[in-house]
Amino acid sequence: MSDREAIVDELFGRAIELEPASRESFLAAEATRLGPGLVDEVKALLNDHDEAEANSFLRRPLISTEANEPTPTLKAGQEFEGYQIVGLIAEGGMGEVYLAEDKGLARQVAIKVIKGNLKTKEILRRFQSERQILANLQHPNIAQLFEAGATPDGLPFFVMEFVEGQPIDKFANEHELSVTETLKLFRAVCSAVSYAHQNLVVHRDLKPGNIIVTKEREPKLLDFGIAKLLHEADAEQPDVTATLFRVMTPEYASPEQVKGEPITTATDVYSLGVLLYELLTGRRPYKLKRRTTDEITKAICEQEPEKPSAAVTREHGDTETRGETKPKSGIRNPKPLRGDLDNIVLKALRKEPERRYGSVEQFSEDIRRHLEGLPILARKATLSYRTSKFIKRNKIGVAAAALIFLTLGGGIVATTIEARRANRRFNDVRRLAHSVLFDYQDAIAALPGSTAVRQRLVRDGLDYLDNLSKEAGSDTSLLRELAGAYEKLMAVQGGTAATGRGTLLSTSNLGDTRGAMESERKALAIRERVFALEPNNKDVRKELALCYLGMGGLYVATGPPDKPVEYARKAMPTLEALLAADPRNEELQSYLSDLYFGMARVLGSPGVPNLGDTQGALEYATKAQSLSEKLVASHPTSLDYRATLGSVHNLLGLILNGSGKLSEALEHYQKALVIDQELVKGDPINTSYRRELAIQLGNVGSMLTKMGDKSGALENFKQAVVIYDALVAADPNDADIRRNDAVGYRNLGAAVGTSNRAEALAHFHKALQIFAELNGKDTNNADFRRQWAFTYLALSRFQSQADDLNGAVDSALQGIKIDEVLVAASPTNASARNTLAQLDGQLGATHAALAARAGGARQTEQWHAAKEAYQKSLDIYQDMKTKGTLSGADAGKPDEIAKEIARCDAALAVSEKR
Repeated sequence: MSDREAIVDELFGRAIELEPASRESFLAAEATRLGPGLVDEVKALLNDHDEAEANSFLRRPLISTEANEPTPTLKAGQEFEGYQIVGLIAEGGMGEVYLAEDKGLARQVAIKVIKGNLKTKEILRRFQSERQILANLQHPNIAQLFEAGATPDGLPFFVMEFVEGQPIDKFANEHELSVTETLKLFRAVCSAVSYAHQNLVVHRDLKPGNIIVTKEREPKLLDFGIAKLLHEADAEQPDVTATLFRVMTPEYASPEQVKGEPITTATDVYSLGVLLYELLTGRRPYKLKRRTTDEITKAICEQEPEKPSAAVTREHGDTETRGETKPKSGIRNPKPLRGDLDNIVLKALRKEPERRYGSVEQFSEDIRRHLEGLPILARKATLSYRTSKFIKRNKIGVAAAALIFLTLGGGIVATTIEARRANRRFNDVRRLAHSVLFDYQDAIAALPGSTAVRQRLVRDGLDYLDNLSKEAGSDTSLLRELAGAYEKLMAVQGGTAATGRGTLLSTSNLGDTRGAMESERKALAIRERVFALEPNNKDVRKELALCYLGMGGLYVATGPPDKPVEYARKAMPTLEALLAADPRNEELQSYLSDLYFGMARVLGSPGVPNLGDTQGALEYATKAQSLSEKLVASHPTSLDYRATLGSVHNLLGLILNGSGKLSEALEHYQKALVIDQELVKGDPINTSYRRELAIQLGNVGSMLTKMGDKSGALENFKQAVVIYDALVAADPNDADIRRNDAVGYRNLGAAVGTSNRAEALAHFHKALQIFAELNGKDTNNADFRRQWAFTYLALSRFQSQADDLNGAVDSALQGIKIDEVLVAASPTNASARNTLAQLDGQLGATHAALAARAGGARQTEQWHAAKEAYQKSLDIYQDMKTKGTLSGADAGKPDEIAKEIARCDAALAVSEKR
């Protein structure tokens, strides 16, 4: 290339970066300096470029429209789906983004809608894909989705976090970030992209405009508009790829993207490499004369990028251009880029995907190693290289060591030995504490009478952990141990710790739900802290997901039921992504089985506070069954896996029972019963197995009652209470065992019934006494409170059968008083609302029975009381029906209660005529 051509190319490259309005003044100044001939050549090149760009498919609209500039969909000041539009803030190839006010929450949001002139099936499909992707991604460096929907004319929209800040390149330039600051900021971006990959999402359009840095210096990743789920990528058709290429930014595209080849996570690795190159050098990796599609494609696929350090040297070393072209961002000193950073960036930019970093996590990890002075993967680990890295990162230590060695001689040996002894002593204490908190707890958990020991363990353990937490600093290994210890204590206090070998069985605990929740919150805070320090560590991510699972498990008992769903949804994407990457991992299968089990319980299991979503509960329970059956098939001798499968069958029985499918429910109950009988036979002293057997005996007994086999039901209930009584005698402080014992006595009272009134009343009063004590000790436990109210309901029904109508009224009112508190505190608790509807219905029936016996004014008074109670019951049932939380078994309740109200009206009409 001649000198003249080089000057023309240089001027063209500088002019093309300018806005059209600024080009004229720039070229005029250059014409004065260099003469008009050179400048005329540059103008001709610019005209050719503009004409080519105007005809390029990169610049054409996705579909033909009559108007080149369509009218914005929304206008400033307009009310839109509860938000007030402030104005249009961005417009892209497929959508418009508006700033809006959320007055209810006093915050600003961003609302994205598809342009009115781009209503094609492909655009709609991509928009829906972006909405679903964002809904599943929860990461501090990814813009959060708040809400999604569609406009009245069918255009999809979603409301997301409004991110106020600057594109990352402008932020780096204006704040004059150092190399270290730039790399740390870039690693935060890598964390977000890596998280997306772990959830099977490739972004495919990473560029500075899609990465906004807030005033708090936190980068936020935006715009998943052309992202695609990994499992769909293999089926992607070439014409779809071409369509997507029209809306992505070609300068950041990978070779496989521009060639229409399959897209993988390596594509995002490449785009991140381009981004890092630009942040470090202030320019992109390729030299382009004309930014036409063909030249961009050729450069990306064929041109080898210059080393970043060389690009900086050339960019800033030319005295003629220095000061003329200020980079968007970049480091002016090439020295810190030479060596490791050159190799890191160029490895990410390799043409062949298989030669790049294997993952974004690996890319980020190499940057971390560089920052800490450690050898990097992008360079061969020769002895000289590793030695030089060690000396560089330990300059002071190496110098001091050399000096001390020369001056003190053997003294250093004694000092080192003493330091090692102190370190060994600390580790010995740490191991001893670990053994007490972990190994001893596991050994005594299933032993009868161990509660007193574990009470002392909790007190001492909490003191130890709270003190050690203050000294942990950023030692992630110690922090993870601390979190695990808090989780162990949580299980002893009143919850269930995730173990990966079936966490569904109840464990012996102290019934301290409040204390358990506090310990789990401490564990969760530590887990989230470790995740912030090591966001790409798979084990750390898994442990955080399991901590979310444990937190949700605690809310199963305390309510409200939407809380465990919230935590389960936080854990689910991580565990599902990990299992998808390692489908044979049995531990992950077990964790997911537990998670699906928990979701099923709180969605629609009658035994706990639930949301009344029976169909959703059945779907998740079926998923749990599938995973549990796989584990049992792989390990047929494992008692824990068989116990988990038994719990899943029990759950399916509960859900089907609540849906009115009695025969199917009984089938699952009996399968669970067989499993539990085998478990107890194999390990007769195991508290958990015996407890589960008693639960199954009670469930089968309840089903036999419904099917008319009263004698069979009574026998099952008696066997269950015998087991519960033995467990309570061995460990009277175990709250869960006492709760189940109370349910057993309630079942016995109902089964004995009027055949022996004194015995039945004794059983009911025993159950009420236990529930009163449990609720007195643990006022936050929603399950205990509802069971207490339900026991008054069962007693009221027995009293009605025994002709004690006044006693039945008193019991129903007592149950209503208890349950109303629970419903007021947790209005989404479908099981509590159902119990309240039954109590109101029972009260109405009892007043109606009293009215039938009374006369005169007393009779009218009773009919009015009956109608009022029935109406409350009907209101609850109808509201549940409207919200879709009324179970199949109760589908006919509204009509039944309505008939009773009509009967009251008829009776009142007769009595008022008298």
